Amino acid sequence: MRFDRRELKARARRAMGETNPRFWVVTLVYILLTTGVQVLLSLAASALTGPVGLGSSLIFFNILFLLYSVVIQFGFQLWSLWTWRRMNPGLGALTQGFSIPGRVILMEVFIFLRVLGWSMVLILVMTLFLMPVAAALSPVVYLLYTGVIYAVMIVIMLRYTLAPYLLADRPDDGASAAIRRSVELMRGWKWELFKLLLSFLGWQLINWVLSTAVFIFLCAQAGLFQMSVGMDTLLIYQSVSNGLPNLILSALVTLPLSLWLTPYLSVSQAGFYDMVRQSASRPDASEMPPL
Repeated sequence: MRFDRRELKARARRAMGETNPRFWVVTLVYILLTTGVQVLLSLAASALTGPVGLGSSLIFFNILFLLYSVVIQFGFQLWSLWTWRRMNPGLGALTQGFSIPGRVILMEVFIFLRVLGWSMVLILVMTLFLMPVAAALSPVVYLLYTGVIYAVMIVIMLRYTLAPYLLADRPDDGASAAIRRSVELMRGWKWELFKLLLSFLGWQLINWVLSTAVFIFLCAQAGLFQMSVGMDTLLIYQSVSNGLPNLILSALVTLPLSLWLTPYLSVSQAGFYDMVRQSASRPDASEMPPL
């Protein structure tokens, strides 16, 4: 099957235009259910700073929020898949992950452990064998070597990109089957997916510039640029970076673009999954070159 990235993205935009409720409404609810809840937890943590035992409670709620956000994210991926297939999903799709929360969480845990395992192997090889050699040759060689390591990690993570959609299509197969099937389907397709994700980089950079502008503004308001470099500047930097004003203002400034870019990227990725899945069902699918 010939992969046409521009046609895929155009079809994703057309599918988004047919949703009811509108795609930006679903995305806004998704952001409120994730970033909005995170802000509320941060406000609660700030208000309760001081009581004994608060530290362990915050850790518990942070873990609970992480598990909750994983399930909500799966619901948004399911909405994106149904949108691509013109099934006109509603807001209820965002909570569909709670019908199989254990499998969704297990899938993410298994993916994390696999990526972590490969990372440890790469770090071990780099530390014991290759890094001393690369560092001894020249800084340029060392930088190239580091870039290769990052590239390998990206390839490893791309292997598992299709797992949520496979779990959504066949939840009874379980998390492990979805991960294994994702690895199989992504053979020969990693470069195409990387190029698809890279095509959204310009829009993501705009959001990054807007967030950075908010951060610089808050740093200026805190007097950071009038101070000499020292521990005080580091403390102010950390306070502004982790503070609620930065989180809230960044979210508000980037919200208009995020309401369009977030579903656009997600629906395009779901479309990529459908195209790869259909290609794998063809008789000549075995002729795809492995990456």
